Amino acid sequence: MLNMPFGSLNYEAILALEPDLISAVYSGITQEEYDILAQIAPTIAQADDYVDFGMPWQETTILIGQAVGKSAEAEALVAEVEATRAQLREQFPQFQGATVAVAYNWGETYGFYTAQDGRGRFFTDLGFVVPDEHNELAGDQFYYALSEERVDLLDQDLLVFLALQFYEGGSDAVIEAINADPLLSQLDVVQDGRVFFVADEYDAALNFGTVLSLQYILENMVPEIAQFLPLECDAGMRGVVDAVGVTVCVPDAPEGLTVHKLVAQGRYPHQSWFQQWSSEDERIVNEALTTTNLTLFADRPVDTLSGGQRQRAWIAMALAQQTDILLLDEPTTFLDLAYQMDVLDLLQSLNTEGRTIVMGLHDLNHAARYADTIVALRGGQIVVQGTPDEIMTAENIFQVFGLRSTIVIDPVTETPMCVPIGRGGARRPKASASLNGRAHEPKERAST
Repeated sequence: MLNMPFGSLNYEAILALEPDLISAVYSGITQEEYDILAQIAPTIAQADDYVDFGMPWQETTILIGQAVGKSAEAEALVAEVEATRAQLREQFPQFQGATVAVAYNWGETYGFYTAQDGRGRFFTDLGFVVPDEHNELAGDQFYYALSEERVDLLDQDLLVFLALQFYEGGSDAVIEAINADPLLSQLDVVQDGRVFFVADEYDAALNFGTVLSLQYILENMVPEIAQFLPLECDAGMRGVVDAVGVTVCVPDAPEGLTVHKLVAQGRYPHQSWFQQWSSEDERIVNEALTTTNLTLFADRPVDTLSGGQRQRAWIAMALAQQTDILLLDEPTTFLDLAYQMDVLDLLQSLNTEGRTIVMGLHDLNHAARYADTIVALRGGQIVVQGTPDEIMTAENIFQVFGLRSTIVIDPVTETPMCVPIGRGGARRPKASASLNGRAHEPKERAST
């Protein structure tokens, strides 16, 4: 590796390496420098469509893949990272439209990176917004240095500081200095505790983001960022902290409200000034309680129920409305496996009785086992739709999620079942004992 000051390429040293290819996609080289490098070896550089150092990682990955004859591998890596990013955008809706200042501090100088820079683009890809004023001030540069009078530009919904490990004294010293700065202490974002210091373990991965490093910080750093922007729940919902410390919104029932009274709310659309509660309403409520196996819990407060019981109570309320179609958003979220199956079995029985069930699920195998029709979405757009047999193919799974997989037959329901391969590669399936004591191998449908 050659370490050369910016703008001072050592052509003799480069020539001595006898390279087969020169990659300058993240270098900011001039046309003159490119022409000289191209005489040494084939050279790839960023497109003119972006500011220096501003070519998106997706395009650099594809370009390098084409140059080394590995376009398919490059496209697969891009698809995998894009799928992770899309899932995180959905998981953390509070990012959408929130403003961010992606900042640095060089000694006594503050500045920020724009949406044309890879560091700023990392956050905009998640749904954040870099203010237009930031981009306008920077012009054709990927960053902008602030005067003391304009430190207010850092006062956004989220303030991120990165490249801390490169300062004299290390990250701890610069974080201490930033926290003690009287200029910053006046900003609302600082006073409200919405300042995220990028840890050293993530810093290089973000500053020099590639298709490999971005996957790491998406999976590990983004959930940490979410803790600085708690999700604000709509009326009728409450925030619950899940196992990884992320706040999610779940339906809320007033304290002390019993299961019977909650289910009775489903009859509200049928009430009027001239038609109050009737014996027919009571019959329908009791029927809904019976259907969901909640009769014994009718007088129990909803907030004392387990997660699965509470979910069934909300479904019972929907049943009491007596609609032909039930719309359910992730009815198995945050439930233990046994409760997930309990809820899905209940919904399947309701469907058998004639109700149409439309529900959002993240578990592919649940969808394949219980659904008649699957609609697969990516980025809010329909990618494929059809029966489980039509949708559950390795090719479709890769197209939607960027995930390599093998599709086998579910030994219980004989429906297709997705077995992820992941980054570690596939291993040969081991023989497993069947109920009759004879070993059998999973029946494979398709893989890629």
